[in-house]
Amino acid sequence: MPPSPPAGRLRAMSPEGEPADRMRQRLAILSARERRQALFRTAFRSVVAFAVILGIYFLLPVGDWGGDGWSAFRLVLGVLIFAAILAWQVWRILQSPLPALQAIEALIVAIPTFIVVYASTYVGISAASPGSFSQALDKPASLYFTVVTLGTVGYGDIAPVSVGARMAVSSQIMLGLVLISVIIRLLAGAARRSLDRNADPPAVG
Repeated sequence: MPPSPPAGRLRAMSPEGEPADRMRQRLAILSARERRQALFRTAFRSVVAFAVILGIYFLLPVGDWGGDGWSAFRLVLGVLIFAAILAWQVWRILQSPLPALQAIEALIVAIPTFIVVYASTYVGISAASPGSFSQALDKPASLYFTVVTLGTVGYGDIAPVSVGARMAVSSQIMLGLVLISVIIRLLAGAARRSLDRNADPPAVG
């Protein structure tokens, strides 16, 4: 006969045979040292991802592609890339041992990606047609204009003039209103489902 389990509380096992304490956990149940390490790793990866996104924006010659057709193509391609990155981040949340922290990291990746997609589009439009905005846009000015538009601040110092520029800005406003709320709900929901699905099972006594 197989040996009897030791007396006392038995360690609950996952379907794969792993102990429950190695499954996905809430941040609050970690020790102080583990919590600091998890927070540090999340902060480090977020800073690196943010720097990489901005580095790609400033280093790649995004303003050298001429023509409204190229600008429209680049915008559509950028939105598709953003959607793919968002889907990847949701998958990472569902697989993460700390989904709440992974959701925060995903937000720090997703929102700058959305901003960079539109900022590069505005640079391209301005380079192809310098009169498309009330002033010519270089990369810093385009990034500033994109952030102001996303925040619906509307200082008025830069404004779209041409039909193509207005259409691009309108699409950012509409997608921004929808996507920011969707992103927050989607990532928070993924983190919540991951926690609920992998909650510690009751101990067997």
